[in-house]
Parts: sequence; C-alpha cells; structure tokens
Amino acid sequence: MAVDIAIARPELLQVADAVAREKMIEREEVLEAMEQAIQKAGRAKYGLEKDIRATIDRKDGRVKLERFTEVVEAEPVESEATQIPLRIAQKNQAWHSAWRIHRGPAAAN
Repeated sequence: MAVDIAIARPELLQVADAVAREKMIEREEVLEAMEQAIQKAGRAKYGLEKDIRATIDRKDGRVKLERFTEVVEAEPVESEATQIPLRIAQKNQAWHSAWRIHRGPAAAN
C-alpha cells in the first residue's frame, strides 16, 4: 500500500546537468544523490521509521515521494509505523474507491 505525492520540477534536471558537468560525473549519480537527500528529508519530516522513497522522473523532473506500508493479516501489528492490519487496509481501500467515484477520475491524481 503506497501513498504518494508528485510535483513537476524541471529545474531539478537543469541543476543535475550543471552539477554533473561541473564535477565531471554522470548525471545519474547526481540524480540518485538528490533522490537520497529528498528521501532523507521526507523521513525527517514524517518519521525516521517510515518506509519513504523518493524518485525523480528523468524526463520532466517530477519528484515523487511515496510512503509504503506493509499490509499484514496479524493483529496487533509488530510496527504501527510500517504495517497496517489487512482489515483496516481493506476499509481504507473501499473508502478511497468510493471517494474517487464520488469526486471523479481527476481525484485519483
């Protein structure tokens, strides 16, 4: 189960290109370092124990920050920060589906 946020940031690609040229390293190395920094910032803000991952789209600079939660059958869960019981995940899924239907397809984005 993932919750994500995506924001287009084409200037990040320009910065990555400039740093790569200046330091004479691969653009990919710069982008991976940027992703790690964004991921670290996300964990600092939302909780170090959370499974938060950041990606930068290599074409448009879109930054995607996702929080992953493991769905488990057992209750109580071992870690509330990283796990959610199956019954609650199913309720959440039903609620999100109903919300998207009510709000329309654009609400899913």
